[in-house]
Amino acid sequence: MRIACWGVILVFLLAACGGSVPPAASPAVVSPAPSLTLLGATGISPSPSPTLQASPTSMPVSTPTPCPERQGHFEDGEMDSRLMDRPLYYRIYLPPCFDARSDTAYPVLILLHGQSYRADQWERLGMGAAADALIAAGQMRPFVILLPEEWNTGIAQRESPYGRALVEELLPFVESHYGLCRERACRAVGGLSRGAAWALDLAFEHPDLFSAVGAHSLAPYYGQETHLRQIILSHPETVFPRVYLDTGRADRYRAEAISVEEMFTRLSVPHEWYFNEGLHDEAYWQAHVPAYLRWYTRDWLP
Repeated sequence: MRIACWGVILVFLLAACGGSVPPAASPAVVSPAPSLTLLGATGISPSPSPTLQASPTSMPVSTPTPCPERQGHFEDGEMDSRLMDRPLYYRIYLPPCFDARSDTAYPVLILLHGQSYRADQWERLGMGAAADALIAAGQMRPFVILLPEEWNTGIAQRESPYGRALVEELLPFVESHYGLCRERACRAVGGLSRGAAWALDLAFEHPDLFSAVGAHSLAPYYGQETHLRQIILSHPETVFPRVYLDTGRADRYRAEAISVEEMFTRLSVPHEWYFNEGLHDEAYWQAHVPAYLRWYTRDWLP
């Protein structure tokens, strides 16, 4: 008690004489306990500590270089086919600014020509120009169109090695040479007339390879409907590619095409069916090229 009184007197004297009072010792800093967030009836949990964020930097973000080209181009190609015992010739559409060495994995659309025609049939019908327009408008990512040539269209299709050569030899060849995507979702196949029959066989025999198949003005070979039915019935759990069927009302093979469509309906195979005005000729196919291409590529958005 006496010590405390002397301390008060000392402070009074120092203040009266203009002196300064020495500061009191700073107390030890004690971090507050973390606040608690109620979790309902089950318990409590500490609130998370605030996250420190670095100040933004001025480092530029890289962006893809815009493609200055507005048109793709077609090239000739061929490969030696062991199955066909001769070279397999093809045409191939490469999109604007195509670069096989880039990191881009290009989707591929395989289109098969009709009987007595050659690999350039789809090219003459305007498929390349339609692809250019879609890509230039930003409605579609760049993709490749492969146009194989069937050397002998007079041989019965069940006796021809052409189908096997396309799947086992040509497809792996172009995938490795042109930097193509190798996933099912990146591949579609279609054809017209005899090529439509080939396309259906390839897609249903290899549903793991193709995500879509188009059969335009289908001219099925003898026994094809039975062949497809057996595949479908023997693989009830298989997810087959999505299917596009169309033919002209005056097409000379319309009865056969309708029969295949009705078989798909009976077996509950999902498909799209278009019965249009027109003949079994190039004027009909050319008129529908834009619709075909939009359907094939609808999952290949930019």
